[in-house]
Amino acid sequence: MMNKFKKGELVIISGKGKEFNEENTNVLGRIKEKDYYFNQYLVEVFFGKNDWFKEEDLTPVFEKKNRKKDKYKVGLVIENRGLRYILDKMKEKDHKTIDMFQKADIFQEFSEGEKTYFLIIWSNTYWANTNYTVEEIEKALPILKKENIGYQYIVLGISDKKYIKINEFTKNDSNVDILELSTKIKIKKIGGYI
Repeated sequence: MMNKFKKGELVIISGKGKEFNEENTNVLGRIKEKDYYFNQYLVEVFFGKNDWFKEEDLTPVFEKKNRKKDKYKVGLVIENRGLRYILDKMKEKDHKTIDMFQKADIFQEFSEGEKTYFLIIWSNTYWANTNYTVEEIEKALPILKKENIGYQYIVLGISDKKYIKINEFTKNDSNVDILELSTKIKIKKIGGYI
């Protein structure tokens, strides 16, 4: 049986507890454990008494993003040194998930001056944070910024049209500033939309 909530997850409680029978409306709590027989959760109620609640009385505080049902358009423009850094970090991982670089719709190399860059586009993908490629890309971005390596990273929700994530470091390298966001992602330098 799957757990709807994980141990330590923050939830909003709207319902009566089993032990103390106190009514809670929009009260914050944290999951402590699950009783599989009664399908109830022991919740540490903030500013209240810990109690057991039915699953339907609990709502997650943070909606989980990047579930398998959610699809995204993703654009990454990165200097060669940055891509090599990410690929080296991926080699250190145990490959239990798919290498997203092999699933890219566009993987194009281009040069400006003496530097080489890569334009990588996924036009319709599951972009799960549990994937080791996605994890390494997102962990690398602040490090690349410290190392003065240019990048532009855009994640646009297809399933959830309101979801937009933009992370870029183009200040010292305008060559990576080639993606533009409208209702679609536009590739400024070589043309086309995704």
